[in-house]
Amino acid sequence: MTNVKVHCLMRSGSTFLERFFHNVCKIKNIPYFTVKTASTYKNKGCLCPVRIFPLGGENNHFKEFEINENINYVVQIRDPRDCLTSLYYYMYNCVDKGSDYKIKSKKFVRSHNINEYAKSHIGSGILLKKYEPLKKIQSYKNITFITYEDMVLNFPKWVKVATTNFNLTKAKQKQIITKFQKEFKNVSETNPKQIINGLRKSHKRRIYPGDYKNKFDRPTIKYLNELFASHLEFLQKISINHKY
Repeated sequence: MTNVKVHCLMRSGSTFLERFFHNVCKIKNIPYFTVKTASTYKNKGCLCPVRIFPLGGENNHFKEFEINENINYVVQIRDPRDCLTSLYYYMYNCVDKGSDYKIKSKKFVRSHNINEYAKSHIGSGILLKKYEPLKKIQSYKNITFITYEDMVLNFPKWVKVATTNFNLTKAKQKQIITKFQKEFKNVSETNPKQIINGLRKSHKRRIYPGDYKNKFDRPTIKYLNELFASHLEFLQKISINHKY
């Protein structure tokens, strides 16, 4: 039985990963579990998406847990600079409800510009703590690392890496690529014909990597480059061909 857990942080394509791996499991006739049904997952099948890196610890709002050598992990990582950009606009526009922490964060976001947010504890400070577990798990052989950037820009090659633990034939890989790749093409969402033909993007905002360059000023970019230097270096190491 295939045993796979798929991990990522928020704003790193978790909604897409849920649909993608659900489809893969249907093709392979493998039990599929989401966070809502995680209590019934007994290390048999595929659990996706888990919005936390393994060995997350208290800083990720979860208790730390050990890597299970009998499970294959897939961990999707996103450029933290783009992640911060997405988080800012998500928090700015999200509804006025949720936990006290979420409401407090939203008030902070709405009273500060994106550069102030990026340099704050609520912005890069908390995000850095969420990325720190990556340093602990890079050497594990039962973890397959994939990136949000490759998902968007190199989808066919991303599929091959992302489904390593599922032993898909080339024909099945092509079937999946055909089904999902249209979501990452340039499509005008105001064009009725394109929408009718099923080409409308499922992502609400810009999905292409490097969005942070259009949102942050140079001092902020320099600050983030230094703060996340080791994580950007790791992203560069595992990426198919994207330049960070």
